[in-house]
Amino acid sequence: MTTAAIKDSVHLWANPSNIEERKQFNAWLSTASLDDVTEAMDYYDAYLLINPLPVAFSEQLHQKIEASLDAFDTAATPKSKLIQLQVFKVAVAVVLLLGAIWYVYNKTTETTSSPLASMEERFKNDVPAGIDLAFIQLSGGRTIALDAGHTSEINQTTSAQLDTANAMIAFTSSNDAIDTTTYLVSTPRGGKFQLQLSDGTKVWLNAASAIRFPKTFSKTERWVELSGEAYFEVHENKQSLFKVFANEVEVKVLGTHFNVHAYNNENEINTTLLEGSVQLTANSQTTLLKPGFQALFANEQMKVSAANINQAVAWKNGLFVFEKTPVKKILQQFERWYNVDVEYAGAIPTQVFVGEFGRDFTLAQSLRILEYSGIHFKINGRTITVL
Repeated sequence: MTTAAIKDSVHLWANPSNIEERKQFNAWLSTASLDDVTEAMDYYDAYLLINPLPVAFSEQLHQKIEASLDAFDTAATPKSKLIQLQVFKVAVAVVLLLGAIWYVYNKTTETTSSPLASMEERFKNDVPAGIDLAFIQLSGGRTIALDAGHTSEINQTTSAQLDTANAMIAFTSSNDAIDTTTYLVSTPRGGKFQLQLSDGTKVWLNAASAIRFPKTFSKTERWVELSGEAYFEVHENKQSLFKVFANEVEVKVLGTHFNVHAYNNENEINTTLLEGSVQLTANSQTTLLKPGFQALFANEQMKVSAANINQAVAWKNGLFVFEKTPVKKILQQFERWYNVDVEYAGAIPTQVFVGEFGRDFTLAQSLRILEYSGIHFKINGRTITVL
């Protein structure tokens, strides 16, 4: 059976009335090769993510594919294939239960003593994904939105060019004179935006973040103050050091790509280096970071470790990426991106997740994925209740 035919079978299998198609799909599972099953499963991480199947269907299909894979365990399969099989069997179980390539680690078994309302009822108050939205505070203290309605005013008062089509504002320096006038660009919860500073440095602001900077930089030093999260591509200038002040951490660079995560409501500051080198100073501790590493400052201590680059810059690339991430931290990201608050009806769940999905999903779509782990939610206005 071709991958296209398998896709069609999955769609039909989900309909209880399609008995014949189920038989055909089951027959294929009992005879397909490991390579064919592996190829077919590449489809599920996309389809099931957007179209979660009924739990009963997922469990039945999971059992059937598990049975097919178990057959390879006992067959005369090359060692390399057996290693691939063991990894793949884990992925299959997770894909079918969660609708994406997700592993769920349950530290405790949680049950509910009262029946839950249907998913449709609990998620009827859906919330859209965040948008391109930011504000600028001018030198006089006035704050205006970076939108099409204020383009002329912004261009005239800041000597910046606002490109609303690409959600970007570029600041320029018209001459060599130093102008210490500072601007504050901020994103609300549910917003993101891109800047280009007067020296050519590019900055991507995540939701609920703010950056303060001078209109023009001096010839020997460039600085910005950050609250929240931002990704930097610093324009190289060996004569002018670039500094990022993020709460208690100072980051010094000449020209490099890095991400700083420094939200005020979290007790840690994380700096991840993608390219170049940076020097970090915090609490009288100084460390030089190499590409592919991150420095975590928490509890007055600096700790350097290998970084998961994809996870660190996932937000910039339009993704949620989790690596054994606790539910609480995932919901903190949802709070910022969907502009919602989270409340817990009971104890905070202990599951942690590995996986990824798009930040263009609605809140309900994102929560549906987490629900396959046994955690349940309700959306009420701008509040997520963890049941």
